[in-house]
Amino acid sequence: MQTTGKHKEVVEFLQTELILETRRLQLPYRFPKNALVKSPEQETGYLPDVLAVNRDGWRVNKSIA
Repeated sequence: MQTTGKHKEVVEFLQTELILETRRLQLPYRFPKNALVKSPEQETGYLPDVLAVNRDGWRVNKSIA
């Protein structure tokens, strides 16, 4: 389900601010817009509104599905 209305505005604001601060502070994070998050112990996953991923860990583990 996609975010709509005021919720979407809040999500866009948070994503923008997080990206700007991450760049300003030169932190190793990225913020994928479409990412399914699933625990190995669960059969289902979810699509978070905002997700911060450590870029260094992403490079090492991005082949894991």
